[in-house]
Amino acid sequence: MRRVIKALFDLIRKAVDGLTSVVVLGLFALLIACMALLTLLLTPFAFLWVFAQYTLGFGPKLPSQDVMDEYGGNVDALETGDIAFLNLYAASYPGFPDTPDDFIGSHWGVNAIDLGTLPAAQWALERCGDLNFYDDDGRSPLTAAIEREGATSLELVKLVVTSGADVNRKGTLDVTPLHIAAAHGSPHVVQYLLDQGADPLACEMDTYTPSTAADWAARTERDDIAEMLEAAIKERSDLD
Repeated sequence: MRRVIKALFDLIRKAVDGLTSVVVLGLFALLIACMALLTLLLTPFAFLWVFAQYTLGFGPKLPSQDVMDEYGGNVDALETGDIAFLNLYAASYPGFPDTPDDFIGSHWGVNAIDLGTLPAAQWALERCGDLNFYDDDGRSPLTAAIEREGATSLELVKLVVTSGADVNRKGTLDVTPLHIAAAHGSPHVVQYLLDQGADPLACEMDTYTPSTAADWAARTERDDIAEMLEAAIKERSDLD
């Protein structure tokens, strides 16, 4: 009798398992079908929205060819150090280079540091009023110089600082140029900023725990810079 009951129980269990699998597969197939139908219904509206934005002028406009050509010409002049071209453009467009570009919206002072030769960068900095601004991307001429790759970085940093940039000017969430240098700059750049009065005790609010530039260097495994900054912190603490 027990064998009959056990066999009947096993048969019922297998039937339930089979029915469950069929239900799950059916629900999954229904979900896929609904998603496909929704995509089919929304696709025409998406095309109409894109058409309305960029054809009828309801949305953001793409830069014109003239804007892109002007941007490219200025970038070429910065990269090659063509001061004559820059002077000619500045004569035609008052405010240049102390203005954002019309293509990507970056300040021309930052563009000059990002892309230009030393003479071109100096030309731009001399025509920018306040060098302590941060643009919409959270970058300043000094942080751009710090992030510039190669041996030119230190020379650009010196140029920006001697032109009037504040080495302790805080940006978004109180990040200082020294924080940027700790994570991206060379040891020579870090040492130069310290020599110019950069505060190694300054903390930013970009992380859950306020962090110094030494903390940033440690997190990016730049041990030599972390040791340099820890020594600067100790020296500052001893003076206080």
